Amino acid sequence: MDGNSIKPNQENANTTHEVLATVKNDVAAMHKKVEAIQNATAANRSWDIVKLVLPVLLTTFLGFLIWSLQTNIQRKVEENNKLLNTRLALTEEFYRHKLKAYEDTCAEVAKLRELLERYDEKESEPEIGARTTDSMAAIDRISNTELLYLSDKFKGELSDLWEIGRTRMQATDQDQSALKEQLKKSIDGLRVEMNADLQTKEFRLSSSTSGS
Repeated sequence: MDGNSIKPNQENANTTHEVLATVKNDVAAMHKKVEAIQNATAANRSWDIVKLVLPVLLTTFLGFLIWSLQTNIQRKVEENNKLLNTRLALTEEFYRHKLKAYEDTCAEVAKLRELLERYDEKESEPEIGARTTDSMAAIDRISNTELLYLSDKFKGELSDLWEIGRTRMQATDQDQSALKEQLKKSIDGLRVEMNADLQTKEFRLSSSTSGS
């Protein structure tokens, strides 16, 4: 009787043990699932943060990139404008001096032409001889010193004019009509070369063409 009563008790103990083991396993499995869910939730939260922050970072980066490009372009434009303005100022200054050199030379040429045509009057007006000598010296100085502003061909034409003047001063019996023709031809050559060097020849041609 006692043996029979012990046996059911052992079976109940085994059954209880199996139930506890099953519950334990279920709890462990559930714990793993909870951990997996927590990890997935954490990963989702991290991705949500990335999705939230990433557009802001990209927008900031693109904005900085565009600002940097605009700044560089603006700086280059300003540098180019400054360089262009400097070149224009230097060019304007150069042509101002160039025009002044031609104006002074033309005034001296006109003076010499008048003096050479009146050179026969030096006996009655001695100052004509002195003024002619001074004007000849000025023409010679211009043709040999104005290396920057006057063209080489123009200075060559000046030298030819100086030779005409020298011949006139040495030959007092020179025919006036021949002298005037030589002076006219020489001065016409000077005028043509001056227009070409100052780039006004084309302007005069276009003006005369439109006028006709």
